[in-house]
Amino acid sequence: MKTYVVIPVNGLPERLLISPMSGYSEYEALRKAVGWYIEGVRTQLPGAMMYVNEEGLILGLEINRAASMFAGQPIVGPAVLTGLVDANGDNVSLDDDLVMELCG
Repeated sequence: MKTYVVIPVNGLPERLLISPMSGYSEYEALRKAVGWYIEGVRTQLPGAMMYVNEEGLILGLEINRAASMFAGQPIVGPAVLTGLVDANGDNVSLDDDLVMELCG
């Protein structure tokens, strides 16, 4: 099971648990969380990257201040923080300490 963090535009960050048993692929779960096709974004957080709505600007989504702070650039719509990509091209879980810091 992988643990990511969803950063909504308004509200508190929430854990997103990705399990092979859920019936969703990881891509589908990320897409559902951001509301459309996903685009990867670098973050200023060590060991983390972010996925956002690929067409968020075109759709006029609201600015996500928390995600923008983590990315060091304007981010719109909900975002998902994940761990970095491994040698197989798969995202790994976020560090447990970072998850606890963000979600409590």
